Amino acid sequence: MVSELNVSEIFHIDCRPSGQSMTKFHRHNVDELVIVEHGASKVLVEQGIFRESGAYAIFYPRSAAHQQINDLPHEQWCINYQPGFLDGVMPQEEMQKEFFMVSLDAVEVWRIKRLCEMLLDAYTAREKPPTEANCRRWRYLLAALLNELAEPLKRRDALPWPHTSIDRVIHNICRYIDTHIAEPMTLDSIAKAFFISRSKLARRFHEILGITVGEYITGLRMDRAKRELARGRSVQEAAELCGYSTAGYFIKVFAREVGMTPAKYRASVRGQKLL
Repeated sequence: MVSELNVSEIFHIDCRPSGQSMTKFHRHNVDELVIVEHGASKVLVEQGIFRESGAYAIFYPRSAAHQQINDLPHEQWCINYQPGFLDGVMPQEEMQKEFFMVSLDAVEVWRIKRLCEMLLDAYTAREKPPTEANCRRWRYLLAALLNELAEPLKRRDALPWPHTSIDRVIHNICRYIDTHIAEPMTLDSIAKAFFISRSKLARRFHEILGITVGEYITGLRMDRAKRELARGRSVQEAAELCGYSTAGYFIKVFAREVGMTPAKYRASVRGQKLL
């Protein structure tokens, strides 16, 4: 039997709403497969910047740094599992080990959604603690789901590499902003750091990510502010950690972006574990 305490470290599935939002650059200690039926996202990983809309699947390998920007609110299936979870069920050469983001056609997403629903039902109905039979069923359903992605991946691999040198520049700028989010930043200071004109940076950033540099910085700061407030930080501490010189301005921006004051948000989520 697998103890209820560590089952979520081995395998977990849920179906969650995902608003128009962005995450910070982060890593997981498990592999993560994301299935979206209707949405639009941009993903920043070491390989570059990837974009998809409609129905698509994303695979984040364990320990791979990534950031996901969702342009539209959508519902997504998230499946997390240890890299060795499918040992003995799938051949090693067929197991996913590298990042991918791939579009799905109507038939593919219908089949994959059915498997996601079966997986969620099997996971929700597990015995406590889970039995080996529970885990075996999860493995076979997950293997079937990954097999359904084989054809979309072949189709993707037949396409030319979609990235340009400017993608790499914007990718590096995003990593720079993420790393320096607690520091004062302006469009001019970022452009100077990357030896690019202010106007070109603003134009290309918006062309590639669909948001302005200012919106990107604010999104990252709000993401960090939520996490710091959930940890019990004071409003003043959260403001300083997110690069705001005054708590008053931080409160104004937070209320505008999140829909409530930092103090109310902290009271509503304190103790919760956020990314």
